[in-house]
Amino acid sequence: MPSATRLKHTLQGRAVAGTLLATAGLLVALAVVSRVFYRLVQLDEAAYSAASITLAALGTPTFLVLAVPAAGVVWLRRDLRWSDVVEGRLLRVVVLAAAGSLIVSLAFYEPNWYFDRSHLVDRALLVGLFALSFWRPIALVPFTVLAAVVASQFAVPLGRYTWNDKRLIFDVVILFCLAAGAGLPAYPGPVLVAVDEGGFAATLDAGDVQLSEGGGPGTRPEIVAAGSLAVRAGDALFFPRGMEATPPL
Repeated sequence: MPSATRLKHTLQGRAVAGTLLATAGLLVALAVVSRVFYRLVQLDEAAYSAASITLAALGTPTFLVLAVPAAGVVWLRRDLRWSDVVEGRLLRVVVLAAAGSLIVSLAFYEPNWYFDRSHLVDRALLVGLFALSFWRPIALVPFTVLAAVVASQFAVPLGRYTWNDKRLIFDVVILFCLAAGAGLPAYPGPVLVAVDEGGFAATLDAGDVQLSEGGGPGTRPEIVAAGSLAVRAGDALFFPRGMEATPPL
């Protein structure tokens, strides 16, 4: 039987490996999603000549390929709060600062003299979604889509290089949208999961887990398959036989 120190180092190694794999997966997802994203938000010139870019975009099939899945994500994760996000306080500052810089450039620009439009409706929607994201982080999904659609007008007639000063900022917000509410990674051996902030409710599909309310020491009764559990800040979950990856929390 391995010593306590060896077991601790083994679990720490698996945790680091899981974090590295999850990070690599997110970066790959960002590379793929952003490549498609920036193509779909670029509309025909006629859309930018309309009074509202948003309304014009809704009649564009290519844009709907992006808008429909985004709306589905918002509906499924509509209850997500900042307190439910890992390191939610820090991420809230970083991500909202990035989104705020987009607001400054995309909601308060001078009228687009090339199309002779001010797009006031789109600016108001953008500000409204940004304000909503302080309460519900999932509002950053439609915010990012709308902000990119508004920004895409400046690529006409100058070209796509107009994205150069915004691309990195957009990527920060897109990366958050991909990661927000992500589930727990899989671990093959015994693992202890402590909840620092937020909480969630779940049902155990298979296997067993011990729930320690308040993180106190000692063995707890096991929750068997089909059993439900509610976890709050300060609680801990122990999976004696390891765990599979969970769906988004």
